[in-house]
Amino acid sequence: MANPTLSGRLAGLAHPTLVARGASDEVLDFDYDRAYAQSIPGAEFRPLQGTGQLPQSQTPEQLLPVVRDFAEPHAVDPAAVMGLSADGGRG
Repeated sequence: MANPTLSGRLAGLAHPTLVARGASDEVLDFDYDRAYAQSIPGAEFRPLQGTGQLPQSQTPEQLLPVVRDFAEPHAVDPAAVMGLSADGGRG
């Protein structure tokens, strides 16, 4: 990792984390992102084959299912988070 303090700070993350990156990225070192993901407890590292630095622009059809599959099991009901009852009132 280029930043020697980053690994320790990433280790403190307590939220579901997806690190998705283009496997053909010629700008950023692939091993950095893998190391970042390994530093985050429970993070998933998903290299995207056939895309580069901007998968959201280059291959969104490949990135979106990865994000959706990751996000689905972590989704929460916004009403429950806000303390609302089923009828929309404060419960």
